[in-house]
Amino acid sequence: MVVPYQLARLEGSNGQLSAVVVATLEGEERSLPADALLPFFGLAMNLGPIAKWGIEFDHHHIRIAPATCETNLPGVFAVGDIATYRAS
Repeated sequence: MVVPYQLARLEGSNGQLSAVVVATLEGEERSLPADALLPFFGLAMNLGPIAKWGIEFDHHHIRIAPATCETNLPGVFAVGDIATYRAS
């Protein structure tokens, strides 16, 4: 998760994603290396096949580390209404 950026474009070749480019409202861009982008609009908390990845849940929400939004799976992050913070 990067703040205050929004999706600007995807980069890659031959159908293979290599980076996600995000930008501030002022146009400052930042390139983030990536293998995949899984965008969700956020109206429904139905994860479909992602629910079978072994992600930890807490009352139907994905558990994340508060400082990074990372799930229990390395390199997998969650934000928004689907995410919940681990109890201290």
